[in-house]
Amino acid sequence: MSRKLEATLADAGQRPAQWGEPGWPDGRILPVRIDLARSAGTDFEQLVLTIRLALAARVGRPLPAFDLALRRYWETNHPGEPIEEYLRRGGLAARFGQALPEQMQSALGEAASMLTLPGMVGPVVGQVTGALVPALRERPQTVRALAGCVRLADLLEAEPDLDALSYYPHLLAWEIARLPTPCAPSSTTPASPP
Repeated sequence: MSRKLEATLADAGQRPAQWGEPGWPDGRILPVRIDLARSAGTDFEQLVLTIRLALAARVGRPLPAFDLALRRYWETNHPGEPIEEYLRRGGLAARFGQALPEQMQSALGEAASMLTLPGMVGPVVGQVTGALVPALRERPQTVRALAGCVRLADLLEAEPDLDALSYYPHLLAWEIARLPTPCAPSSTTPASPP
């Protein structure tokens, strides 16, 4: 039943007529089905990661505030274990692809360039977040793209433990709210050439 609901929500053409039109803005929805009954050992970390993986595949771009926090969390709680390896071993890479590690790296590179820290990409997330926190607090114009995320500085300063991870969905919601909405088809027809 959960598979059928996921498919129905993902494709408006499969939506039963009695459901009517969606009540959410622009009719878009990204269903992510997490079967807790079959996923032995599923924990909060894996739930957050699965949701971000689904967005990585669907949105196709970094979500910098969330990705920076997640990268910091990952490096602290899984030292020496690349996220790519974890995804491959858990079968999540086969389900969602390899976009997330690339998007996380891109978010780190974007933050380093905003802070004019050339060459500070790769495994130096601590140095980037260390420079990002004061910039968010004292010079928000430097990091304009992230300055509107009210909790980002606090979450980057907090110990990256499970408690902090429980607040990361706020970052994800902020990122999702900033995603551009698809343009509605125009009702006008283009003018024919003279």
